[in-house]
Amino acid sequence: MLNADPRNQERRRRFAPKHGTYGVFELPDDAVVRHHAPERVGEIVGRFEPLHRQRTVFATMNGNRSNGFTFVGRKIRTGN
Repeated sequence: MLNADPRNQERRRRFAPKHGTYGVFELPDDAVVRHHAPERVGEIVGRFEPLHRQRTVFATMNGNRSNGFTFVGRKIRTGN
């Protein structure tokens, strides 16, 4: 989930041209991080029947707070 703090906003703006989307950025150790708007998260999990979903806040490896979510879903079966 997207974080609204200035540090994350600046990183997303800086790396958007390189990655072709807003929400993806790189860390100094070359890790690529993907934060998504709630609408995009809905697209990603939309093919699953939600069994559990909850917004939450996680502590990052550096001790910063980061918006997140937990989701447990079941694949939606179509047809026979």
